[in-house]
Amino acid sequence: MAVRDVIGEAARAILARFTALVLGPSSERVAKEPPGGISSLTVTTVHGYDVILCCEASYMERCYTRFYVPSRFIATYRVYAMVPLDAPERLRTLAGNFSMTIPRRYGSLAQEPAQKRAALQSYLDALFRRLERRIYTDQRSMRLFG
Repeated sequence: MAVRDVIGEAARAILARFTALVLGPSSERVAKEPPGGISSLTVTTVHGYDVILCCEASYMERCYTRFYVPSRFIATYRVYAMVPLDAPERLRTLAGNFSMTIPRRYGSLAQEPAQKRAALQSYLDALFRRLERRIYTDQRSMRLFG
C-alpha cells in the first residue's frame, strides 16, 4: 500500500467523523407517499412471454437534531419482475428472483415518472447483463463438456 493511499484513507476517515460531528444525530421517518406509488411496465420477450416490471417507490425524511442542518428527503425505488408461471425455468429463476433497490438518479431535478423510468432502465440493464453472463457461462460449459 502506498503512502498516498494511507493518507487518503486517513483523510476520508477524518472527514467522515467531522461531518458526523457537525451534522449531529439524526432520525429517519417515513414520508408521505404520493399517489401512484407503484408503477409497472410490461415487457414481452422474444418467445412471447409477458414479464411485468414493477417499480415501488419509498420515501424517507432524515431529520437532524441540530437547528442549522435542514432535513433531507431520500427516495429509493425497489424494482422487481413478475414472471408468468408458464415461462421457462431459466427465465423464472433469473428474472423472478432478481430485485434491486435503486436511489433517485436525477436528485430532485426530474419529475416522478422520469425517475421511475430511469430506475426501470437501470434494472433492465442489470438484468440483461445478468442474462448475458449466464449465456456466456452456459456456452463455456458446453465447450468444456460438450
